[in-house]
Amino acid sequence: MMEGKPIPESQEAKLSHVKTLFMTTVSHEFRTPLATIMSSTELLERYLDRLSPARRDECLAVVRVQVQHMKEILDDLSLLIAIDVDSISFEPEFVSLRKILHTVTDRMDLQFFDWQPSFSEGLDMINADEGLLIPILRHLIANALRYSPQGSTIRFNARIEGEILVMEISDQGLGILQEDIDHIFDTFYRGKNVAHIGGTGLGLAIVKRCAKLSGGDITCQSHNGTGTTFTVRLPSV
Repeated sequence: MMEGKPIPESQEAKLSHVKTLFMTTVSHEFRTPLATIMSSTELLERYLDRLSPARRDECLAVVRVQVQHMKEILDDLSLLIAIDVDSISFEPEFVSLRKILHTVTDRMDLQFFDWQPSFSEGLDMINADEGLLIPILRHLIANALRYSPQGSTIRFNARIEGEILVMEISDQGLGILQEDIDHIFDTFYRGKNVAHIGGTGLGLAIVKRCAKLSGGDITCQSHNGTGTTFTVRLPSV
């Protein structure tokens, strides 16, 4: 019987990293949603006949939200792994930036914030990989909402500089400690001033990788307590 080809050392290291990443994420991030789903389903099981229709709907809504949360974690993890093992490529095509932004924000609770999107005159169709652009926008905007007080302003600005698409997402939230700035794009890293707020530590790592795979980059300007601005630059032609 023929023996399988040995796995190159570099690829073996990547696979080992992927296994560790998967197990760490699942073991840490699935505990809370699974516990919430369990408590809601037990409540329905034990007291179904005594619960009001409104209370039953509330329990089912909790389950749906937590299942969606787990799905998003798995989607993020799958994308991160795919990029890390070089199984995903950059495939740009002409897409509508306005439509993509609407798709990303449609399921977010923007009504609790002063959401201010703006585009330079005539900007809409861009040459980009939608599968990489959506995670970039989703995580940056979601972070702006997560770490900002309700009623504060969240700004999105898009413009073209030469052949580069520049997108800025700014908030008036907690900001980032200077000691954390150099590590915010590391997998699982979370700033010391946001430990009390839920998060996986995967979002900015995904954003960084998606921007790099798209041939672009991302920078951050922030100070503790004064908000944050992320600037993403991507080739657009």
